[in-house]
Amino acid sequence: MLVSKKDPAQESGTFLFAWIVIMLISSLMLPIVLVYFIQDAIHFSKLHWLFKAPPSAYIAFMCGMLMITAGMIVYLIIKVKTDKKPVFLVSLIIILLSSPLFYTSLNTYYYFDQEGLHYRELWSLGQSNYKWKDFKQVHAVFDKKPNRGSTLKEYEFVISENKTIVIPVDTAFMENRQRINASLEENKVPLDNNLADFYE
Repeated sequence: MLVSKKDPAQESGTFLFAWIVIMLISSLMLPIVLVYFIQDAIHFSKLHWLFKAPPSAYIAFMCGMLMITAGMIVYLIIKVKTDKKPVFLVSLIIILLSSPLFYTSLNTYYYFDQEGLHYRELWSLGQSNYKWKDFKQVHAVFDKKPNRGSTLKEYEFVISENKTIVIPVDTAFMENRQRINASLEENKVPLDNNLADFYE
């Protein structure tokens, strides 16, 4: 009885294709989990009131995963036609180019503490620190929902005419809203809202 042997090249191609599918699916969900846990491990401090990664951090991490997937696809496509070493080299370069995306995504964040707001933007070289007294004004922006009243959407921290940092309001922010407002009041920073616009 003859037993057909599987072609090693075909077997490795099938395995790689499976990983490409897994990476494509994972790139949509995994960044949310990985960025949160890795940043927590790297940047955690008991002094932080609130520590969050902005959406740009998750997008950058997702792009890094997609770039690795692109390298795998390039390798798989060209591997079918040639076994030359440059194929592996090109794919390796594509994968290595994803490293800066992972690094910057894990170092893009903002947090509040007793001193004020600290923000590290995507691709920035360092962290920007804003003391409570540095803010010219803060706008609490509400969003009106039909038949549901108004919902607090974000806080706009105005630093200068050309610089405003927008912090989205979520559960973690609401838990710290009282002491954020108290710090603004203590430093005589005007805090207003747009609720009056809904009744004009």
